[in-house]
Amino acid sequence: MASPASPSSRLAWVDISNVIAMLCIVWGHVPCAAVDSIKPARHIFFTVPFFLLAGITFRLYTDKYRCTGHSHLHIIGRRLRSMLTPAVVFYLLFYVLWLAFGRTLAGDTEAPLKPLIDFLTGQPSTVLAAYWFLFCLITMQTAFYLLHVVIPRKTPLAVLCGLMPLALLWPGIPDCYQIGPALKFIPFLVMGWYIGAREYRPAALCGTLAYLILLPQYALGIDVRTELIAIPLGLLLLALIVILAKALGARYGRPWLIRTLRYGALVILATQNYIIGFVRILLDRLVAPDFLLQHYALKPLVVLLVYLITLPLILLIRDHCPWVLGKRRPSPQT
Repeated sequence: MASPASPSSRLAWVDISNVIAMLCIVWGHVPCAAVDSIKPARHIFFTVPFFLLAGITFRLYTDKYRCTGHSHLHIIGRRLRSMLTPAVVFYLLFYVLWLAFGRTLAGDTEAPLKPLIDFLTGQPSTVLAAYWFLFCLITMQTAFYLLHVVIPRKTPLAVLCGLMPLALLWPGIPDCYQIGPALKFIPFLVMGWYIGAREYRPAALCGTLAYLILLPQYALGIDVRTELIAIPLGLLLLALIVILAKALGARYGRPWLIRTLRYGALVILATQNYIIGFVRILLDRLVAPDFLLQHYALKPLVVLLVYLITLPLILLIRDHCPWVLGKRRPSPQT
């Protein structure tokens, strides 16, 4: 059995990979008429690397706490707290802002209480829609960790998780807590989990099964063409991200900017769509309708603006209210 990656310290390339993956997410969310027609494929293309990296990070996290003798209940409880706290804080913040002026500005017609119902069912759409990823991650990590405790053997667990997308063929999947997306993407989280411990065989088995079950669906006339094309492209994107991250990590380690952006990943995820949306509305009203959508050259400028606005907010949270992200104030040497 291969030795697991060191749980005692963060690997530089993992943090750099996550920062680059988040940059890709922000880039993909800036509207562009040239790629709007392939929006579903783009969604999978960017999401696959994100969940795979989340699996690697989850494995490093659990190994760290298991090495210090913590119970399974403590590990999953701490993990849930670190995700649920920012989910509650940012959702309530943006819900209040939506009630105050966002609802009018965006022309939303939803009932005032609908966002609260969305939150309680784990299906954010009107407010903080980007946090579907966080709710999905909560569902996936909780389910997988419990399965990992019950089924400690790698091969049966990898097979089970690789076949989970088959459950989407059942029409009775509950429409709550991102169960549908969790079933679709859990093989990639599990692949990352095993890759994080350099256990490549179960990772490959899980991913291969998840992909192969698409082929008979396609043969039966089920529309899975987007997944068939976008998943390999997403894995290719991940490979490019990791190669770049390892090169940067070997040369620069974990510089201040990488540590800060990694620390505030959920802040970026929460704010980026609102910043992008505000810029889009502003350009629509001051210049011309769909100005941002039609001018691809503005994309990098909007992405840069997202980070320039969000970085001070991350520093504010880190230094004065880290509890917002379910964290403690970092020690001076980090």
